[in-house]
Amino acid sequence: NAIKFSHPGGSIAISAQPDREARIVLVLEDSGVGMPEAVVKTLFEFDQISSRRGTLGEPGTGFGMPIAAKLIQSYGGTIAVVSREVTADAPGLTRFEIRLRGEIAEEGVRAAAA
Repeated sequence: NAIKFSHPGGSIAISAQPDREARIVLVLEDSGVGMPEAVVKTLFEFDQISSRRGTLGEPGTGFGMPIAAKLIQSYGGTIAVVSREVTADAPGLTRFEIRLRGEIAEEGVRAAAA
């Protein structure tokens, strides 16, 4: 979705780090078009329509985010989103934060098996 809702040349940042509660925090942030508040409020709900076309006209079903949230929750994780729609005065911004149970291994951060 970060690619779908960003313009060519836009920025997308992805990071992973541990938190104090032995969880892995994944952050995905883009400078795309953002989402209206009404879409943000119902983004993870299967019974709400959140499908929109991408910046290059790509179609969507509206099922991707509810499915992703359900999978994350089934592994004991959480997902949250903050978004600001692009305006003439400010760029858009969408930031997803996913928290998963995890562990820190010598080779880096990895998700723990459920």
